[in-house]
Amino acid sequence: MKIVTDISVTSARRSGRGFSPAWLFSSGADGAWYDPGDLGTLFQDAAGTVPVTAPGDPVGYMADRSGNGYHVTQATAAARPVLRQDTQGRTYLDFDGVDDALSAGDVLDLGSIDRTAAFGVQVSGPGRGSFLGKRGSGAPGKPGWGLRSDDRRLLLEYDDGTSSTFPAIGDAGGLADRAVHVAEIAFGVEARSYRNGLLSAATGDLSGLGDSTGTRDFQIGGQVPFFAEMRFYGGLVRAGLLTAAEREHVRHYLADRTGVAP
Repeated sequence: MKIVTDISVTSARRSGRGFSPAWLFSSGADGAWYDPGDLGTLFQDAAGTVPVTAPGDPVGYMADRSGNGYHVTQATAAARPVLRQDTQGRTYLDFDGVDDALSAGDVLDLGSIDRTAAFGVQVSGPGRGSFLGKRGSGAPGKPGWGLRSDDRRLLLEYDDGTSSTFPAIGDAGGLADRAVHVAEIAFGVEARSYRNGLLSAATGDLSGLGDSTGTRDFQIGGQVPFFAEMRFYGGLVRAGLLTAAEREHVRHYLADRTGVAP
């Protein structure tokens, strides 16, 4: 297992509350945490041997900082996102919306467990790529779950193996601006989405959907044929729902990373 260290200037910033997402995983909770601001977790090749040193470098490997080992990689050089820096000096991964994606393989099923996903993102153009998740295959026995963009809306994809539902859980056009989104899936009950701390939408009655164990890869950016054109400032997914206080800590942390008002 690779040992990665936080060596970047950008990653030295912390929210005013001194929170670290590592706390969410300190008791062994399943999930993953990705931080493009930590150059020590980024490598240009999928094997993790060539460090990313500056904006403009491709990213073929991004380490999972949760301690669970769900590192995401991209073996195809042309399909690797590029590390960029915005006008505020904050680093992000630039996904081109054509074929860029990072994958951890068939992991993070989470089954029938409630889950939370949070990320700082800006979508550059319309598309149907996933931010975090496992797309359902549309075939029986191969369901998935995910959070994705579709014409700059935030949607939940939750496939029970026989049918798919794509309830919008974010405002249309709301992804055009940089924002922090925290989405919760209460298994069998409802999905909720918070945009910059405010409940943007909720969809109820997920009781008819099966669990989300499946055989599709967990990915950031998308899978064939759908990819997101976006700036990815960082994000995490964790088994279980967050408390209101934890959700606020996560929002402040990602707001600092993304450059939006806390």
